[in-house]
Amino acid sequence: MKRSIKVAISLPSDILSEVDKLAKQRGESRSAIVKDALIHILIEEVNKETETKAKLLYKEISGEDRSLTEKFQPVIKETLPPYGITKKE
Repeated sequence: MKRSIKVAISLPSDILSEVDKLAKQRGESRSAIVKDALIHILIEEVNKETETKAKLLYKEISGEDRSLTEKFQPVIKETLPPYGITKKE
């Protein structure tokens, strides 16, 4: 298990209330909810970067190779996961 480091953040009271409600519904801590939200954002960013890079590479592919690439483009996110970012630890 990775070592956790405490950090202090400031949140508007309405957001904190929603975090607390969600934590109670899930039976989790505030920290777990915030951690999951941050992981989600990081994964989204990695996926966007991966998709952008794939589209740039795709533009460089010509003719006959392009049709093969089109068939595999939908699996970009599945085959290039955000290494180093895990959902639960």
